Amino acid sequence: LHGPTIDDRFLSPALRSYLQLAQTSPAYRRARSLAARLSPPPPPPLDPTDPSLLHATSSVFATAIHAAFPAALSLLDAKLFESFKCKDIKHGDYQCNAAMPLFQKLKASGALNRPKYSDVKTPQDVAKKIIEAIPEDNPVVEGLTVNGPGFIMSRVKKEFLETW
Repeated sequence: LHGPTIDDRFLSPALRSYLQLAQTSPAYRRARSLAARLSPPPPPPLDPTDPSLLHATSSVFATAIHAAFPAALSLLDAKLFESFKCKDIKHGDYQCNAAMPLFQKLKASGALNRPKYSDVKTPQDVAKKIIEAIPEDNPVVEGLTVNGPGFIMSRVKKEFLETW
């Protein structure tokens, strides 16, 4: 349903006519509508047997992004859900940079017009919603703050580090 667009200059008139007919059929329109409602599966849960801090923090952020903005999984590249080691330790241990691109995609898709997101006006608001979706009792991160235009900074919990 979401295949590549075809330059119809290279199609025969018969094929062009067939595609036009097929794409205007009720069945095709219904399938497009249903496909738009499908969402990808949620991010994988935290794996307590994986000692990678990068995987652990990425899992926490991805789960929170999915909880706060369910459409995010279909709007963003999976790479944007990954956390990064902070360049400057004074800001935190790991950071999530998804708020800015997510804000742009949500705005472009019209999702921010929904009442649920009426208070989301900036990438910083997106970052705050993501932070709100991270439970206080999560085993991995704490000290969550928004820095600059929407970077989410975090510290790894001492207890999590002690498990390894």
